[in-house]
Amino acid sequence: MNEEAHELLIDLLGKMALKLVTGNAGFEGRLLNHIAVRGFEGVGLAPLSNRTESTDLTDHIGVVAKLR
Repeated sequence: MNEEAHELLIDLLGKMALKLVTGNAGFEGRLLNHIAVRGFEGVGLAPLSNRTESTDLTDHIGVVAKLR
């Protein structure tokens, strides 16, 4: 995500009292999903593969978040 789009997303979520827990995922590749929450904090992220055997399912990766 480019920096300007990221800042606009953070601003919009902040207006709705939501926090982006996938903002600094640190995984190689583009995320398929972003996870925004209210009243929780992200305590762990795990990537989901975008491949099945030898086939790319998408050019993005998924992510699962552990929340507390």
